[in-house]
Amino acid sequence: MITLLPMEQDQLAKHFTKATELMFIDEQGKSLGRVANPALNSNCAGKQALLDLMATARVERVLVRGIGQQMLGKLLERKLLVQEVKLRQPRPEQLGSPEQPGLLTLTDASQGKPSVNHQAKGECCHHDHDAAGEQACCKQGHGAQGSGKKCCQH
Repeated sequence: MITLLPMEQDQLAKHFTKATELMFIDEQGKSLGRVANPALNSNCAGKQALLDLMATARVERVLVRGIGQQMLGKLLERKLLVQEVKLRQPRPEQLGSPEQPGLLTLTDASQGKPSVNHQAKGECCHHDHDAAGEQACCKQGHGAQGSGKKCCQH
């Protein structure tokens, strides 16, 4: 089972999508590698790149200290095991097994942190761009001024 850990230097990051790096470990907690987090300082496209990266790497389990409701919902929809780490300063070798003490399994998006930004900007646009680069959703009024929602700036 491949597990993903959001890392900030050599510690588990406080927030999943704000981690600087992503570390992959096996069942024994042995590192399989690290990559830069594509969602860091990014918009919807970066978060989608993170989800795609996880699928490509065949991640089955994600460990977090904190995660937003929207991202947690997306991970759970993909049938990933998401666990909140309650240990103070865990070492990766302590986190290889899902049965390890100090891990809380998250089963519902409501267990994540509500996003103030998500409420303000509305849903991300997932429509095609035209030749000029404008999003079709904006043209169709889904993100137009006055609707209360903004289009993602991909």
